[in-house]
Amino acid sequence: MTEADEDRFQALRRAHSGMLGRIPNLKLDDLIAAFDGWHVEPVRIGEWIVGAFLHRGDEIHVAVEHMARGHWLTRQWLRTHVSPLLERHGTLKTSVSRDFRAGHEFVTRLGFERDREDAQCTHYTLRKLRHA
Repeated sequence: MTEADEDRFQALRRAHSGMLGRIPNLKLDDLIAAFDGWHVEPVRIGEWIVGAFLHRGDEIHVAVEHMARGHWLTRQWLRTHVSPLLERHGTLKTSVSRDFRAGHEFVTRLGFERDREDAQCTHYTLRKLRHA
């Protein structure tokens, strides 16, 4: 396994850990399969991988371990990871589980606007990034 493959696996493993409180039956193998073909970038605090930034086309998601929430996001991270995607695509999309209040607050703080809801998720669009 290459270092890049190992980083991808560790990022998804940490993302999985952070999601288990909300989706207790989620299996790591299912998460890995769901994001096959996506760009998976490790989210780090210092040298430690604490989650994953996932993107494909104009759709983005981030998931981090519970202990990392509130500690990993910086303006520099937004400028490095999100701003180039927003510039390339013009808008970005994400979705948040309907009952994940912290997730809704997070994306709203970044500038995402609510588009629609379905049975499982609220869908958002980002046109202008805040705090970067």
